[in-house]
Amino acid sequence: MMIRYLLAILFFIFVSFLFFYCYSRFYNDDFISCDASASFLWGGDKLDLTIYQRLHNGYGFVSLSGVLNSGDGIKKYINKSVSFSYNKVDYIYTLKSNSINDSPQMTMSKVEEEKWIGDFFIKDGGGMLLKIIPYNNRSWVFYSGINPLFICNSNK
Repeated sequence: MMIRYLLAILFFIFVSFLFFYCYSRFYNDDFISCDASASFLWGGDKLDLTIYQRLHNGYGFVSLSGVLNSGDGIKKYINKSVSFSYNKVDYIYTLKSNSINDSPQMTMSKVEEEKWIGDFFIKDGGGMLLKIIPYNNRSWVFYSGINPLFICNSNK
């Protein structure tokens, strides 16, 4: 009788470990699909963005949509999507843009784009280095260097 209890407990422990192993492999897999909202300030200007991202198996897609509110009250709009490839080492992602598409409704100038968003979003082949750390199983914190940029929440 004691052996049955011992075998039942060992079986339960084995199944639990198997479940948690499979669960952690599924959620810690190289897959990120999330949405974020962020605001960036520069002088008297403010850029408000909504960001959608998807990264999986070395390829990704990011969509930026937002408004640049100038200190002089003028609004400019940004709406871009970028397909990219990436290499991942631990939490460090090295991204390289492959295809950049601008929306016809975009009114932000190239000079303003260069000031705010950089080559990755402007030129094919542009690079970007990000650190992406899981916050929980449904969110990630995106960093540029040591500075957190935003928390991206799963949209699955």
